[in-house]
Amino acid sequence: MMKQRESNPKLQFVSVSCESGSGETFTGIQEKTRSYYEKIEATGLPTFVDASGKTRQTVAQAIGKGSMVYPTTIIIDTEQRIAGVWQGYSEASLLEMASLVDSLLQRAG
Repeated sequence: MMKQRESNPKLQFVSVSCESGSGETFTGIQEKTRSYYEKIEATGLPTFVDASGKTRQTVAQAIGKGSMVYPTTIIIDTEQRIAGVWQGYSEASLLEMASLVDSLLQRAG
């Protein structure tokens, strides 16, 4: 099923790096994100930077949370609805995400 995820044009991964506190610059966030991606061997991943944190605030409101922890992963279905939200990182969450993506891809045909 992994190949279906990797090659499916209906699946897109978008990363947004946001500021966790005040005073960070666009360039600073960009460098930290690039360094992290190199560490986890995720080169070539398109990433947007939001130094003001507005994206994070808007998403927190949309999912009914006052705030969110890093990282937060949100899966949006083909109807542009939030299908799943994971805050933090765990191996179990990766399996849950993969299962949800597989399910959504099957429904999308």
